[in-house]
Amino acid sequence: MQRNSSDFQENATCFLNDEVAFIKQFMSVYTLLPAAIELLLYGIFLVLFGLCVYIFRQKYMPGKLYVAAPFIFFAFATVSVVLDLMERVMWINIMMEPGPEPALAAVASRLHFIVECVSLVSSVLADGILVYRFYRLWSPRFKRFAIIPSIVGFLAVFGYGGAYAILQLRQSDGLDPATARASSGFYRVYILGTFIQNLFLTCLIGRVWYMNRKTKIQFNSSSQQSLSASQNLLSIFVESGILFPLFVLVSYILDFTVTVTGHGSFEQTQFVDANDSSLESTILGAGTFTQIIGIASTLLIVRIGLGVDVQTIHFSATEDDHDNINSIEAESCTPQQNESVRPFSLKYDRDLPPRGQNRSKRSR
Repeated sequence: MQRNSSDFQENATCFLNDEVAFIKQFMSVYTLLPAAIELLLYGIFLVLFGLCVYIFRQKYMPGKLYVAAPFIFFAFATVSVVLDLMERVMWINIMMEPGPEPALAAVASRLHFIVECVSLVSSVLADGILVYRFYRLWSPRFKRFAIIPSIVGFLAVFGYGGAYAILQLRQSDGLDPATARASSGFYRVYILGTFIQNLFLTCLIGRVWYMNRKTKIQFNSSSQQSLSASQNLLSIFVESGILFPLFVLVSYILDFTVTVTGHGSFEQTQFVDANDSSLESTILGAGTFTQIIGIASTLLIVRIGLGVDVQTIHFSATEDDHDNINSIEAESCTPQQNESVRPFSLKYDRDLPPRGQNRSKRSR
C-alpha cells in the first residue's frame, strides 16, 4: 500500500490557485466557448445545406458554380470542425500534463495550420462567387470599369493570404519572434483587404435589391406595401451578401482592441503586439470563419435558387400583378353586362354581297 501511495504521489500534478484559475479560463475562453460557437454555426450551415439540396432537386437548378459551391463549402466546414475540435482537445491534454509535450504541441500546431488553410481557401471561393455574381448582374458598359479592380483586389487578397499561410507554416516548425510579427502583419492586411473587397462587391451586388424595389414600385405591387421594415432589411442583408463583411469587421476590431496577456488576463482598449494572441483568434478563429463563409455563401445561393434574382424580378412582379385578371373578367365582364365583350369578326371575314348587286346600288 505504501508503494502504491508513493507512485500516486509521483504521478500526481499539483496546481496553485493561480494556475487553477488560468486552467478554468483556458477551458472556458479557449476551448468550450469557441467550440460551442463553431458547432452552433455548423448546425445552421447543415440546415441551409439541406435546404439548398432540396431546392436543387425539386425546384430550380442554377448555374454549375452555384451547384458545386455548397458541396465544397460543406466539405470545408466538416473538415474544419473535426480538425479544430481535435486541436482543442490536444491543447487541453497539453495543459493538464505535468511536463512539456513538444510532439503533441507540434501536431496541434499542424492541425491549426490546416484549419487556417481551409478557411483561406473557403474565403477565396466565396470571393470568387461574389465576383461572378457581380459580373452576371451588371451591364457590359459598367463591367469594364468595375471588374478590373474587383479581380485585382481578389488577387491581392489571395496573395496576402498565401503569404500569411507560408509564414504560419514556418512558425509551426519553431517559435520565431520575427516570423510571428510578420505573420501577424500579413494577417491584418489580409483581413482588411478581405473586408474592403467584400464591402465593395456587396455594394455593387445591392443592385438586385434596388431593381426589385424599382420594379415593384412601377407595378404598384401590394406585396411591397405589406412587407415590414425587418423583412426589407433581411432581404437587403441576404441578397447583397453583407453577412461575411460584418464578421470580418468584428474580427478586425477585436484583433486591435482586446488581447490576452500573461496568464490569460484580459486588457481591453489596447493595441495588440505581434507576439500576443488576441481574443479574435480564440472566439472568432479560423474554424468559426469557415462556418460563417459557408453560411453567407449558401444563403446567397439559396436566395438565387428560390428564383429571387435579377432574371426573375420582372417576371415575378408582373405575375403578382396579373394573377387575378381571369377571375375578375369571369365575374364582372359577362356578355349580359358588357356588350363589348363578344366574339368579333374582321372585315374580310364578312359575307360580301354579289357583284351585280353592288353595281345596281352604285347606278342608283
